[in-house]
Amino acid sequence: MPAGTPDAPAALGPITGRVFIINRYFYPDESATAQIAADLALYLANQQVRVIGIASRAVYDDPAGLLPAHETIGTLQIDRLATTRFGRASLPGRMIDYLSFYALALVYLTRHLRRGDIVICKTDPPMLSVIGAVAAGLRGAKLINWLQDVFPEIAVRLGVVRLPTLVVGVLRRIRNWSLTSAAANVVIGQRMRDHLLGEHISAAHIYVIPNWSREVVQPVAAARQTLRAAWGYTSDDLVVGYSGNLGRGHDYQVVLDAAAALAAHPRIRFLMVGGGAAMVACREQVARLGLSNVQFQPYQPVERLAETLSVPDIHWVTLKPDLEGLLLPSKIYGIAAVARPFIFIGAPDGEQAVLVRQWDAGFAVTPDDSAGLEALLTAIDADRAGLQAMGANARTMLDSFSSATALAQWGALLAAVAGR
Repeated sequence: MPAGTPDAPAALGPITGRVFIINRYFYPDESATAQIAADLALYLANQQVRVIGIASRAVYDDPAGLLPAHETIGTLQIDRLATTRFGRASLPGRMIDYLSFYALALVYLTRHLRRGDIVICKTDPPMLSVIGAVAAGLRGAKLINWLQDVFPEIAVRLGVVRLPTLVVGVLRRIRNWSLTSAAANVVIGQRMRDHLLGEHISAAHIYVIPNWSREVVQPVAAARQTLRAAWGYTSDDLVVGYSGNLGRGHDYQVVLDAAAALAAHPRIRFLMVGGGAAMVACREQVARLGLSNVQFQPYQPVERLAETLSVPDIHWVTLKPDLEGLLLPSKIYGIAAVARPFIFIGAPDGEQAVLVRQWDAGFAVTPDDSAGLEALLTAIDADRAGLQAMGANARTMLDSFSSATALAQWGALLAAVAGR
C-alpha cells in the first residue's frame, strides 16, 4: 500500500458473518464496477465466506435488458432488485432509477442484515454509503465503503446537475457522516485518500486498494490478432486507441483536434471502442468534420477483450484535471495487461501522469496541447522502436495492480473488520 495507508493484516482470518456487496450492476454485467465487484465476491466465496451480491436487474448498456431476480454461482448468492429501468440516456430517468434503487436497497438491507454481517457499498448509485450506513446502524452490522468516485463533488465539477451551494454542503455533510460511521473506507488512489483527509475523514479508516487488472487479459501474439485486419488496419498503420466508457469526466477534444490535423497522414489512425455520453458527442463531431481516420466500434464481448485491446499500437487515457482525487480511470490496467503503452491526457501532476513517467510506460500530454499530441504521434510513427519497450514496462507495472495483491488486501481488511 502507498505510504500513509494503514497496513491490513497479512492473512485472511475467519469471517463468521455474511458479506453483502452492493452495486447497481453485478455479474454477468460487463461494466467495470460489476466485474471487480464480482471478482471480490467470488474470491471471498472461494475462501468459504458467505457472500451475497445485491444489484438491480438492469444491464449497464441495455435499458431493455433484464437479469433474473435471483441467481446462485457455487456458494455465491446474487439478489437483484426490481428497480425502474429508464437507463442512462436521460438525467431524469437516471434519477428515478437511483431513487428506486435507494428505496429497495434500504428495505432489503434492513430486512436481511444482522449483527456481525459486513456490507460493502460501492458508489453506484452515488451516495449509496448513506443507505448502507442507515441499514448497518439499524441492524448492528458493519459498513465498508468502496469509493470509485466522490459525490457530490464530481457532479458539481462535471456540471451534470446545478445544485445550490447550500444543497451541496448538506449532501457533503450527509456523505461524510456515512464515511465516518463506517468501519473502513476503501479508495482506489492516493489523491482520493488526500481528498477524504481534507474532508476530515479519519486516516485510520481510509485504505488505498487500487482496482486491478483481470488476469484473463494477456498479450495477444501478432499472428492471432485477426481483429486488427478485420477492422481494416495494416501492419504499417499506427493505431491510436481508446477502449471503454467515454464519459463526462473524459476530455477527448485534444485527440479530435490532433486527428483533424493528421487527417491526411497516410498511416496514423484512431480507433474508438465502447460507448458513453461523450462517445456519442465524439462520433457526431467526427461526422461533422468528415474525419475518415477515426473509426468507431461498439463494446466487444469480454472474451475478446485481450484481442480488442491489442488492436491499437498505443492507447490514450484521459481525466479532466479538476477531477483528480474524485475519479481514477481504471482502463490502464487492461492496456498494460496486453503490453501496450498509453498516453495520459490530463493534469501533468495527476496520479496517472506520475505513473506513466515513473514506469516509462508511455507519455503524458495536457488537455490543451493538441499540437503537442500531433507532434508526439508523428514522432512515434517515424520511430516506433520504443513502443515495444514501453509496452513491456507497462506490463511490468501491472504487477503492482494484480488482482492477487488487491484481493489479498481486501481479504485481510475484511478479516480485521470482522474481528473488531
